[in-house]
Amino acid sequence: MSELSQSEFDYLIGQEKRFEDESTILLGPAPLQWSKKIQSTSTKDTFSLDFYRGTFRLEKYTYNHRFKQTTVLMRFDSYGEHSNPDGERISGHHVHIYKEGFGDKFAYPASNYGIESSDTIEVVLQKILVYCNIKIIPPIEIPMN
Repeated sequence: MSELSQSEFDYLIGQEKRFEDESTILLGPAPLQWSKKIQSTSTKDTFSLDFYRGTFRLEKYTYNHRFKQTTVLMRFDSYGEHSNPDGERISGHHVHIYKEGFGDKFAYPASNYGIESSDTIEVVLQKILVYCNIKIIPPIEIPMN
């Protein structure tokens, strides 16, 4: 993991971005895993958005926004429990946000970022894309088969 300062994180997360391929984003059927390339609209900085959804617990899925290939800027986990380095425990929907000196080791309740437990998988994705400053949101589809 490459180490960023907090101001570098703020700069990177605040950059306006777009998907390199703006075709429909599929969120099913499970199991499903993909990674999409994202480009800054004003610099040569590259990012990616990863998605994972298994078959054991369909309500469990993860979105992961990375800088280059190694630095997690933001991760959303729909299910589970997390223990922060300071001992605080977070249950249920939670968001990992980059923190200087800790990377993505700290998690926060997703509701702190406007994501509610009642939000659908596609609404969660839309809110994450807005938080990550991705300006053009491609169509999102959840195929039933």
